[in-house]
Order: sequence, then C-alpha cells, then structure tokens
Amino acid sequence: MKPRESGEPELITLARAGDREAFGALYNECRPFVFRFVYRRVGGDLRLTEDLTSETFLRALRRIDTFTWQGRDFRAWLATIARNLVADHFNSGRLGHEVSTAEISAGEELVPSTEDTVVEALSSSAVRIALVNLSAEQRRVLTLRFFDELTVAETSAVMGRSAGAVKSMQHRAMRRLLSFVPAAMAVAA
Repeated sequence: MKPRESGEPELITLARAGDREAFGALYNECRPFVFRFVYRRVGGDLRLTEDLTSETFLRALRRIDTFTWQGRDFRAWLATIARNLVADHFNSGRLGHEVSTAEISAGEELVPSTEDTVVEALSSSAVRIALVNLSAEQRRVLTLRFFDELTVAETSAVMGRSAGAVKSMQHRAMRRLLSFVPAAMAVAA
C-alpha cells in the first residue's frame, strides 16, 4: 500500500470512499494475517476460524468509513475486530470445543511451548496482581505479545514504536514482572 500525502495508504483511502475493489485488495492482502490470528485463538477449529475471519472482514467493510489513519498498520484495526469477535464467541456460551481422548494418539506427548508456558503463567492470579505494578506501556506490550499473540512487528505497529523498542520494553517488563511474582512461579515461567 502506497502512503498518500496524508499518510494514509491509498487502498484504505479508496475503500473509505466506497471503492469495493480497493477493499477487495485489502482483503486479499490481510486475510492470511487475520486467519492466522483467529486460528491460534480458537484452538485450530478450521470452520470456526473461517466463520470469524469472514465476520471480521464483513464488520470491517461496514465500518471502513469510521477507520481513521493514525500511522498504524491497518491490520492492527482488523486484529482488534477479530479479537472482539473471538471473545464474543467464547463468552456467548457457544463453547463446544471438547477433545475426546480418542483424538489424542496414545504415544503422543503433549509438551507446552515456551509461549504457552508464559501465557499460562501470565494467566495466574499472582501474575495478574503483579501486572498492576508495571507501567501502562509495559502492561500493554505484554498483553499484545502474550495474550493477543501479536508478533513484534505487529505490536510495533499497534504501539507506534520501533521493533527494537518493543523488544526492549518487553524484556524490561518481563524482568520487572518476574520480580513481583512468587519465586516458585518465576521458575516455572
């Protein structure tokens, strides 16, 4: 997307003006990102991922005229819409994502990834309490990186900071956060 003099990429400007082809181009460019974003949050349910991805773009199309360019990535706006849709889905009681033991092979060992371990630790009540001791920006970077599962580049776009600044802020926030949680939990994280 080429930035215009106003700083707003041309496709977004055209889509805001009602150009469906421009919105289609935005869809083609951003759909893989939104699909992956939703897929990770719904536990790999392909049908649900497709539904929520489609709904994300439908809502974006309906509200494209309310989007205001602030020098941030258009995908961050889509991620916010998708995140809200996923939350609404799981809060609505339509949760039916049980996995039977037959679906897990007998020899398959479930080993959590580093990210899963951090997210689990961040979900504990002690860590949530410790988050209060962080600055608003430190809480935001940890939320975007671990709860919203954004990449450093995506977090950088959302926060309007360089990737290096995001990495540094994340590192300092994690060190500070770990200083407030009980020692047993810090070892697990």
